[in-house]
Amino acid sequence: MNWIKVSMQAADVESDVLLAWASELDFDAFEQEGSTLNAYVPADRFDEAAFGRLASEFPFGENLRWTASLLEDKNWNETWEKQYEPVRIDQRVTIRAPFHPAAPEGDIALEIEPKMSFGTGHHPTTTLMIRMMLRGSFIGKTVLDLGCGSGVLGILAARLGAVEVTGIDIDDWAVENTLENCQRNGISNMQTEKGDAHAIGERQFDFVLANINRNILVKEMPVMANAMHPKALLMMSGFLNQDLPVIREAAEASGLDFIYTETDNEWAAITFKKP
Repeated sequence: MNWIKVSMQAADVESDVLLAWASELDFDAFEQEGSTLNAYVPADRFDEAAFGRLASEFPFGENLRWTASLLEDKNWNETWEKQYEPVRIDQRVTIRAPFHPAAPEGDIALEIEPKMSFGTGHHPTTTLMIRMMLRGSFIGKTVLDLGCGSGVLGILAARLGAVEVTGIDIDDWAVENTLENCQRNGISNMQTEKGDAHAIGERQFDFVLANINRNILVKEMPVMANAMHPKALLMMSGFLNQDLPVIREAAEASGLDFIYTETDNEWAAITFKKP
């Protein structure tokens, strides 16, 4: 899959304000690079003219500057070897690449080599998801990692004792990368599939993990709720603090009970339980 990278700058506008505006649009991931916000979307979903019209109506000033560039389908490891540092979360989980030193003794060590710059633990939403997961009991459970990316969450679930993990992603690179990272971490009980939420079918799980974005989470909430066994937990991130009411409303409308939230600056994560 080819991706479009849209790089945006807005003079005199706080970065979280620009991010909040962009998160309302159909982007799949974001990356803050100094004063520039980079947003990523599959090339076949990007309408440059339509985005240009929205940008011209930017409500927080007249100086939104942006460029769009095509990122061809390729391996991103060379770039990551220059930029990717190990990540340690709550002194319990270390996410590292094959070329990094060993993790501290006693940590759950996850060796992740990404093909795109998502899902390495560097983004706050991945960290938030892992923190929520560390509060759960995965031993003997079945897990769905929806929008699995690099597979880091599903792999962690397996390391925490899950008996069976299913990863689903719309991106060919993600499916391939998850399989490679499973092999790299000695995980044999995680399968991956290409597709969106509707690929779940009638299957149900004890945990559903979804680190995607607000629009997709709200849209697919009924599908995710249907994919949960009674007493199952749904853990979600990929959205901002200000989106919590919208996420909660959609989840409760799908019959789920609110449990708790985690936040990291402007980013948020939330857990629900099926009665």
